[in-house]
Amino acid sequence: MRFFVLLVAAAARLAAQCTYTAAPATSSIPATGDTRPVTVNAPADTCTWQYSADATWITFGVAPNGQPNIFGQGTGNGTFSFTAAPNPDPNPANGRVGHIQIIDTKPSVNQPFLITITQDAPVCTLALNPTSANLGLGGATASFNVQTNCRWGAGSNQTWATLAPPTGGTANAALTYTAAANPCVSSRTASITVQSASVFLTNQLYTIAQDGSPDNLTIAPTSFAADADETTGSFAVNTGTACGWGATSEVSWLPILSGTSGVGNGRVGFKAIKNTGVARTGTIRVGTRVFTVTQPAQPVTPVVLTALANAASGGQGSVSPGEIVELFGTNIGPVKGVGTQVLPDGTVAKNLSGTRVLFDGKESALTYSSAIQVNAVVPYSLAPGTTTQIVVEYQGVKSTALALPVRAVTPGIFTQDSSGLGNGAILNQNYDINTRLNPAARGDIIMIYATGGGITNPPSSDGSVTGVPLPLLTLPVTVTIGGIDAPVGYKGGAPSAVAGVTQINAQVPSTVTPGTAVPILITIGGVPSPPGVTVAVK
Repeated sequence: MRFFVLLVAAAARLAAQCTYTAAPATSSIPATGDTRPVTVNAPADTCTWQYSADATWITFGVAPNGQPNIFGQGTGNGTFSFTAAPNPDPNPANGRVGHIQIIDTKPSVNQPFLITITQDAPVCTLALNPTSANLGLGGATASFNVQTNCRWGAGSNQTWATLAPPTGGTANAALTYTAAANPCVSSRTASITVQSASVFLTNQLYTIAQDGSPDNLTIAPTSFAADADETTGSFAVNTGTACGWGATSEVSWLPILSGTSGVGNGRVGFKAIKNTGVARTGTIRVGTRVFTVTQPAQPVTPVVLTALANAASGGQGSVSPGEIVELFGTNIGPVKGVGTQVLPDGTVAKNLSGTRVLFDGKESALTYSSAIQVNAVVPYSLAPGTTTQIVVEYQGVKSTALALPVRAVTPGIFTQDSSGLGNGAILNQNYDINTRLNPAARGDIIMIYATGGGITNPPSSDGSVTGVPLPLLTLPVTVTIGGIDAPVGYKGGAPSAVAGVTQINAQVPSTVTPGTAVPILITIGGVPSPPGVTVAVK
């Protein structure tokens, strides 16, 4: 028994002598990693030892299963190698530290021998190759190279550009992406951002440009026939779900009511404003697509000239230079009548609210215009003995021509009720209107207003307002009151009236039988005025 105890004590003393040292006791590894040898010193060949690391980035060769070894062992003096993987952590404040410990494989009170491994943080680099791609309309799958020595990650800013895994790593890699087909008219771009774990490196962008196509947007229908009156309508816009578009009217009479812009399929509502002119065509543009609207003119209401008469007497059948005439018909002027308009140059207008009266194509001065009656002054240029063609034009639409002979004079006395009969448009010597209750005295001068007196000297111009020198009638003038010749004084244009209004001053004969309706006639150039006009004499 004692011998056994002595053997055990001896064995314990021998075991206690298996202490290990290794060289180097410390090792500094670059950030790129490295493989280094370690020499183990054991006191005897019977000392068996084991080594392992406390950091996963330190390994020992390759195991039979192809995976890195994480431990190993030996007996007596020996060597082994360890590998420090590249350090992907770019934080310069933290390199990293690991340890390899060597221990006795038998139960022992010996402390493990530690080898300290330090490794610097890497100086990171990051680059992409290439940095962009131009893709066709139909989309594609492609890749680019990430060149780095540090941890990185990537992401796309557009849902139509997707990344295939892995989308990150710790070293160089090829990053694959897929761009979907572009359903839009416009081209588009996406960016893939590659970010390094190093805060000192700028993110790198890979840009994807993709074409669009006009064929990716259609409209239906492509045209519309509007009514002449106000008309509304719409048309469909068809394009990709996320594709934006805008609609623009290219004419003012075709405003867009709804759908000036949209995303994906939509509709454009429009209005064709009532057409008051000629037939027209307008367009609304959506991208490269054109929607065409045609609109006819309003149905033309014919302008019909039915008759022409002396404005004073109502006499028909001929005209004379400077005669004021009345033209009758339908749609020959505005519904609401318009009176004389004097232009800034002092002349009477020859166009009243779209109405013109043409004698052989020459415009005449107008004193009144309505849908059924127009008053005009026959141009002084008409030559007696000819035939003139008379046309009324309203809003650009002309009547058929009325042909009448031209006479030198067509005298007629204006009446107070414009009927051509009864009390004449006559002023007494005191400039009061001559009426049954306000008769002229025998021997007084009266002023008779008429038209159709013909050419004057000096010549009167169309549309002028009579002033000095006063234009005088060139043909002889006589006046009878109650069948008795009345002495004639002034015979010419009426001052401040439109050229064509004639004023004749005559003295009431003292031998006239007084009455409230004494017949009065004027004769110019041998042509008498129609009977039926009267003057009151006391």
